[in-house]
Amino acid sequence: MKVFIVKKCNVGNLGDVKVVSDGYAKNFLIPNGLALEYSKMNEKEILFRTELKEEKVEKEKKKTSALSLKIEEEVLLFTVKAHDDGKLYGSIAEEEIVKSLSEKGISIKKSQVAFSKEDGSKGFRKIGTYFVTINLSSTLNAKLKVKITAEK
Repeated sequence: MKVFIVKKCNVGNLGDVKVVSDGYAKNFLIPNGLALEYSKMNEKEILFRTELKEEKVEKEKKKTSALSLKIEEEVLLFTVKAHDDGKLYGSIAEEEIVKSLSEKGISIKKSQVAFSKEDGSKGFRKIGTYFVTINLSSTLNAKLKVKITAEK
């Protein structure tokens, strides 16, 4: 049986036309809303759904690119206790960055924060200026400037 895939599944992606066994189509794909039986009428439905999905993806791209620009304009300033040699009593980690950004009206998740440090540690432990990568999507990242100064 020929079917249109309406949701991504192990058979194919949205908009694909696939030939599957009658039983698989009638007992699994169609009842679970993963596919529609191929017909001219259903083809119009699929084209409509595909256009809606493309519009949604385009809106999301615009939203994330605007958020990327907003993040790159920000500079986070942390004033913390530190030793005389510049080492911090603790560290600046993902939680502090997410909290500081949320106070500025930018909402991100902790998992989106990526430190670009060679030693692989999670957080900054010395006074200085750093850049943090914020992963907004699989293709779009923003660089955030972080300045850490010592309390006087």
